[in-house]
Amino acid sequence: MSISSQNKIKEIKQQQSDCKSMKIISAQSLKIDLVLGFLLFVFTLAVYQPVWNGAMIWDDDQHITRPELRSMHGLVRIWTQLGTTAMN
Repeated sequence: MSISSQNKIKEIKQQQSDCKSMKIISAQSLKIDLVLGFLLFVFTLAVYQPVWNGAMIWDDDQHITRPELRSMHGLVRIWTQLGTTAMN
């Protein structure tokens, strides 16, 4: 075998070795991505858990239309009387 063919064989073996290490790296990064994705999912569920029951939180009562304004007459009042929607 000539020296150039030996060099080509070495290059091919090196490329195969690099390819194997790339597969290992990509498998490890896939595991990390899956774990991080799962943690993101769990934290998202934990953050939204207080609102699952549909109860008011923080200052929701200040942003919801009062019952007396939830009719056609209330709609007219909202558009014609100043201060109708102001909180007392």
